[in-house]
Parts: sequence; structure tokens; C-alpha cells
Amino acid sequence: TVYAGSFFEVHRDAVRLPDGRQAVRAYIRHPGAVAIVALTDEGAVILEVRSVGYSYADTDAVRDVSFGVGGRQLVALTGPNGSGKSTLLKLIARVLEPRSGEVFYEGTPLRLWPAKEYAKRVGYLPGELALYKDMKADQFFQMYEYLRGANGSKGYWRELAKRLDLDVSRKIGKYSRGNKQKVGIVAAFMSRPD
Repeated sequence: TVYAGSFFEVHRDAVRLPDGRQAVRAYIRHPGAVAIVALTDEGAVILEVRSVGYSYADTDAVRDVSFGVGGRQLVALTGPNGSGKSTLLKLIARVLEPRSGEVFYEGTPLRLWPAKEYAKRVGYLPGELALYKDMKADQFFQMYEYLRGANGSKGYWRELAKRLDLDVSRKIGKYSRGNKQKVGIVAAFMSRPD
């Protein structure tokens, strides 16, 4: 166990990948759920959450959470409703600021990163999407690209939309739930985040 807190524990051990390479497996154990956090053979920590806490009014959503994630890792966080998953992701995406502790990206505290620069490097797809239903998807992506900064990938949203078979000429409000989720996926990845 590398972290044991009130809400969950983080464990880390060595595993062998199918191609024979040695890797590190980290996972979170939470009452009622287990989540694989990372499987990687790259040792550098890109994202570090250090003693982070956040409260809504008098209720702790995240309390004293610490862990690190290396580059090119697949990260999944699961758990019961109300366990702090969304709040933790919002803290990492910089939608919220921690009440205690610090989140680091490439060794630098998030609060020192220019917001637009950090937004270019991180893709965030919230569970509930705030979309402009009267706006066409292509207009939404152009606006979002302008607001976030293109990070050398101006127009990349077109390629992503094509891969997902998303008709960007339609109004977002006319999309099915699945197509609205595709809009969110394109928005999360259109800046080619790290």
C-alpha cells in the first residue's frame, strides 16, 4: 500500500506485460470498488497529486489524497457515488482548486501553469456535458479551439469527428445522446493533450 486514506487506498506492484516487458501496476482500492489506475513501463511521474483535499460546505469530497501517474498511462478511476471521483478529476483538470495540498504537472504546481497552456495539455471529459444546443458542432469546435488554444493542432477536431462519424454540420440539440458524447470526446482530445 502506497497510500491509505479515508476514502480509498492506492497499491502498487510489479507485473509482466504480455510482450514480456516489466511494468508497474497501480490501483485504487475503495470500499465496494477496485480501479486500475495505471499500467506502464515508463517511470517518470507526469502528474502528481500530493495531500489534496476539497470540501463542499461541511462535507469532505476528497481528503488527503496522494498519488503519481507516469506518461502514456491508461488511467481509470471507479467507485461508488459520492466517493470523490468527479471532484478529484475536476481538481486535476483545474476546474476546481484544492483547499489543501497541491497537484503538480511535470513537477510544477498547477497554480503556476498558465490556465490556457495547461488546458492544451490535458483532455477532460465531464460526465455531464454543457453543450450549446442551438450551435452547430463545427461552430462549437471552432469556438472551443479558440478558447483553449490549438496547441499546434488547429483543425484536428475535423479528423476526430470524421473518425467518429460525426456530422458536424448539425445543431448539437438535434443529436442523440451518443452523438453528444462524441462531441465531448472530440472536445477533450482536439488539442492533442499529453
